[in-house]
Amino acid sequence: MEKDARKSVHNLLAGSEDATKKAEAIIDKYKIDVNSSSSTRCRMKKELETEAAAKRHGGSKQWPVWVVQLICELLVNGTPPSAVPDHIQTMYEMLYGTEREEMPSLAFVRKCRVIVEVMGETVAAIKLAKAPSWKQV
Repeated sequence: MEKDARKSVHNLLAGSEDATKKAEAIIDKYKIDVNSSSSTRCRMKKELETEAAAKRHGGSKQWPVWVVQLICELLVNGTPPSAVPDHIQTMYEMLYGTEREEMPSLAFVRKCRVIVEVMGETVAAIKLAKAPSWKQV
């Protein structure tokens, strides 16, 4: 009985070592080298809207889609708009280990609340359209 217990503990330990090795392999795969200019690294900087905008003087710049999505995700999860830029700065520095180049303004974060509202209304409309019948409006 003691031999069986020892064998089961040994098998459990071997399984946990395999899980640790797999987790380390996954972490190494996604680890970003700060010194290299990797294409997987997202830059916290406004980008020109189109190639034509780059050629003309004063072309408009906009935030990349991932920044808008991050802001909307933070707003949906209950982060106050005034705290969103600080949260983004903290996340960016923790993920990439470098300072950000630009930061969304509080006014832009407040404009993103409209995006969240429109998405919520759209989801509600889709749910109502798929329902076979609805009695309350």
